[in-house]
Amino acid sequence: MASDSLRADSAMVLLWSSEATNTIVTVGGKFPCRAAVYKGIVHAAIYDAVVGIEGGYEPYTSHAAAPAGASADAATAQAAHDVLAVLFPAQQARLDGVLATSLALVSDGEAETRGREFGKFVALDILALRANDNLEIDPPYIPGIGPGAWVPGPSPVGVGLGTARPLALLSGDQFRPNGPPALDSRQYATDLAETRRVGALNSTGRKAKQTEAALFYVEHAVPQFTRALGRLAVETNLTRLQTARMLALTALASGDACIACFDAKYHYSFWRPITAIRNGSFAPDPAWSPLIATPNHPSYPSAHACFTGAVTASLEAFFGEDQASFSVDSGSSGGTHSFDRFRALTREVGNARVWGGIHFRTDDEDGAAIGRNVANWLEQHFLRCIDGRCSAGESTRPR
Repeated sequence: MASDSLRADSAMVLLWSSEATNTIVTVGGKFPCRAAVYKGIVHAAIYDAVVGIEGGYEPYTSHAAAPAGASADAATAQAAHDVLAVLFPAQQARLDGVLATSLALVSDGEAETRGREFGKFVALDILALRANDNLEIDPPYIPGIGPGAWVPGPSPVGVGLGTARPLALLSGDQFRPNGPPALDSRQYATDLAETRRVGALNSTGRKAKQTEAALFYVEHAVPQFTRALGRLAVETNLTRLQTARMLALTALASGDACIACFDAKYHYSFWRPITAIRNGSFAPDPAWSPLIATPNHPSYPSAHACFTGAVTASLEAFFGEDQASFSVDSGSSGGTHSFDRFRALTREVGNARVWGGIHFRTDDEDGAAIGRNVANWLEQHFLRCIDGRCSAGESTRPR
């Protein structure tokens, strides 16, 4: 990521944040919510590499003390590289090249050597913490039957993700919601009617701006939000430590929100709108199709809403307010959307999933609530200030 306004001290953190997304998504091919957990692991390492040298906040996990005079940039590059190289061994050679290129930006000498040494220790500790975390375990899925049961396509996605060891939560079901509305409830009837009307491929009740928004968020969420958060760090002139902490908070929260989301998804296994509208008891329409392709996992709750709710709540906590000026661009539809509040992004993503015909309103509302709950938990228990250098609004460690 290059910019004339990019702070020299935050450049390495942003470089390896982008490279993590490239490794995990572009080359690694991980679907959004599993990718979010991998991003959380890498950003925990980046954050601990920086905070272990610069201090001021709690580390994500404990490490041996950093050598005096160690380069935080060298530690960042080494820690991120080593974690990614172990998690994605087929990309070792390419990652070695990225490491060499990034270390060329660091002055040679004892500071670089000590920084790389510390980065290696951080990576080993983070990887040990994630050993046997069940992140890639997907048991066979046994479909339910009858009204309300999700009908999967071949190879359902993320069947076991909800059982993976969380990054910060106590368990994947810690914030499990109460479940989707009963099929005979007024809420379900309202949700169904809305998605049927505005989410259809050929809907006449959906405005052009709503269609554009639905297509805007078809892009994989991790690269889309990596770019947005990188721009936000640059535009708000964050230091290296602030950038590492902001990206760690959002990555850890969104990763755990995804684990919590998939716990709920496969606990309730609620059908998607395409099945409910084509085969349900409310005026079935076998010809109905959604505007955008339906993901191959259950409808309730919305994964994108879980992810986005976690990111935006973490940003509110980090900056100490919901007032903000930031933007998100789209690789799926082109263009850029600008916002003046973090929660406005959460609302737009929730709306977009309904306008796209792949979710019910309650899926999005309960998903966003999961994200907020996870972010709040993380703020209260992890990466807290320890020596009074916190920015206004940031959480402090109890004395």
